[in-house]
Amino acid sequence: MEFIAFPGLVFANSGGSTPIGTSSAGAHNFTAAELTQAEPAATAGTVTDGAISSFSSANDSTIMIGGLRAHVQNANQSWSLTSPDTRTLRFEVRSGDHWSNAAWSDLLNGDGAERSEIDLQSLYKSGAVINVSYRFMIEAGPKNTSPWLVIGQFHQTKARGSPPFAVAMYGEHMYIIIRDRPGKEKDIYADPSSIKRGQYYSMSIQVKFGDMTNGALNVWRDGVKIVSYRGAIGYGADETYYWKQGIYRGRGSAEPIAVNYKDLRVTAVPSELPQE
Repeated sequence: MEFIAFPGLVFANSGGSTPIGTSSAGAHNFTAAELTQAEPAATAGTVTDGAISSFSSANDSTIMIGGLRAHVQNANQSWSLTSPDTRTLRFEVRSGDHWSNAAWSDLLNGDGAERSEIDLQSLYKSGAVINVSYRFMIEAGPKNTSPWLVIGQFHQTKARGSPPFAVAMYGEHMYIIIRDRPGKEKDIYADPSSIKRGQYYSMSIQVKFGDMTNGALNVWRDGVKIVSYRGAIGYGADETYYWKQGIYRGRGSAEPIAVNYKDLRVTAVPSELPQE
């Protein structure tokens, strides 16, 4: 099967044996022990409990997940975002579902991209060890034909361009993609098997954005480690990052797609930046 990639995507494994070193920006010098080889415990650090205590489906509204604020980005359709229970968010995108607000338009500024996402308002510095865990399920439906599809990402606040970390789909296959500068992409995991529609998968992500001597990424799926990377990841010592999840895809797909997410938890060591 041929996969369509983001522009500049290279099919290569991680170059990952660089040891953790001292940050040139003077950030906390994390040891290898702090970047765990075992899946992080759900209770480590400051963890959200995953409960949705305040919900709104409206575009540009704010919802609360485990005490953390999240911003809603969607096309304001009845199907865009729902909450089947107090621990689950269901996102759906159909052809033509473009997000826009006063500052941005997917149709005008985003090359016609389609989305239904949330972004957590908590920001994390380069050098922090961040843990994110959740469960996700892609509902049964037509096969994914989008030129690119992102179902989880860490996005940056300053640099323009694509995110430095993404859980992506090409066709029915899950990929993990990283970047260490805008436009430079590295595929570090490609699932040879198709995703099983209607089945929940448990994801655990541990990332430390940094340069060649500081950056690190571990990813577990259903308790199995699928990524162990040491090397450059992210966009510099003065950058900050935030977590997004939902559906974000390139234009041109006729089929609808729906993804459910449960039990979102976030850990940061040291603590996150204060809210403004």
